[in-house]
Amino acid sequence: MFTPFSAPPTPRERPLACEVARIDILHISKIDQIEHAFSARLFIQLILRGGQHDAALLEGFNEPAPEFSLRPSATWLLHQFHFPNALKLEFAERKMTKMGADDLHMILRVDGTFLQHFQLHDFPYDSQTLQVHLSSHCANEGVAPVRFKWSPFTVKLQRPTHFALKDVWELDKPVRLDLETLSPSPGRTYPVLKACVEVTRKPTYHLVNVVFPMACFVLMGCCQFAHEAPPPWHRYRCPGTATAALAPLPPPWHRCRCRRRRRRRVLPHSTRRLLVPDTAPTACEGGQRLRVRCLGNLGQSRAISGNLGSSRGR
Repeated sequence: MFTPFSAPPTPRERPLACEVARIDILHISKIDQIEHAFSARLFIQLILRGGQHDAALLEGFNEPAPEFSLRPSATWLLHQFHFPNALKLEFAERKMTKMGADDLHMILRVDGTFLQHFQLHDFPYDSQTLQVHLSSHCANEGVAPVRFKWSPFTVKLQRPTHFALKDVWELDKPVRLDLETLSPSPGRTYPVLKACVEVTRKPTYHLVNVVFPMACFVLMGCCQFAHEAPPPWHRYRCPGTATAALAPLPPPWHRCRCRRRRRRRVLPHSTRRLLVPDTAPTACEGGQRLRVRCLGNLGQSRAISGNLGSSRGR
């Protein structure tokens, strides 16, 4: 803390080195190629070598809202880390800790959805590189720049056993680290640490979701032209053919019409003999001749009924 009796703090002469001790992709829960995004949980551990011997770095150790100074503390630097390609982000853990007698460790555990531009490859090959970008709000031209580095002893892990999409994607290659410089405006640059992991879509995905459905459609189309389509009133009688399955069927109430039963009038034996003609009409006579003959018989029956009624009245 600056007091009137102490010299004012001065900026550091060179950027503060943040060495990557461990980066672990705990799990990847979603890969959406339509929205160009994926969801993952990461654990990142950075080391400040000899940080316990720097009083400025120890100031305000693990405070929730550290203050800024020309020589900012390690806790303040920890709160300046962000993820430029994060669409949604939640810090599950963010703290400082002392390891051994010399070093300070910065620990980040995050859950988020990260934007990623997916490459379009020739079918059926599909391999994508998922990247998580870690950067700092402190510019390289500012008073508190930082730089990222790693060593051969850096632990870089990805968990295939915790990979939720292992039935669709293969995650078999180790995590790769890259450095990049972000320049959002002229004269201002920011360091970026990229953690990359490569995923490859399994061939069985195309077999189940592309090849098999298209083969079924082709087979059904060939069956439609190979079998003769039955009449509409016979489609219920041949459900085993592919044509009957593809052709439009009549509505379900087509065969459920309720027919009213007609009551038959029982006539006397003498009247029934008069109504029945001597010779039945043949099929060649036609419907019109049969209709005329039926009307004539109906007139005769009415006349006979009238004569019977008059004779009973007498």
